[in-house]
Amino acid sequence: MLATDVSPTAVSRARQRCKDLSHVCIKCADLRQMQPGMAFDLIVVSEIGYYFDRNLLYEISSELGDVLLPGGELLAVHWLGESPDHLLHADEVHALLQRNLRLDHVQAAVYPGFRLDSWVKQ
Repeated sequence: MLATDVSPTAVSRARQRCKDLSHVCIKCADLRQMQPGMAFDLIVVSEIGYYFDRNLLYEISSELGDVLLPGGELLAVHWLGESPDHLLHADEVHALLQRNLRLDHVQAAVYPGFRLDSWVKQ
């Protein structure tokens, strides 16, 4: 399992919590510059999409779809609130993903405070 976060503090805390899990690799990385060099069966995009502008999110989502294995799932989860540092609302993030991902949309759910969508690669 590969987990990433742009925050060194979050990465340090996650590494400490997962120190006994040899199958977990936690890296401090920026999704905008990541080139994983591998394919994944699950990609979780959580609480990050609204920090990108539409063009950058479009590029990132294309790349994420490309590194997903056949049968793999991309799960997006975002808070529905608003923050001054958000460039997009969660609904806009998920709508852009829906339009751009060349994956089958298999789940959409809205809960108090957040939304979740899931896509699968055939």
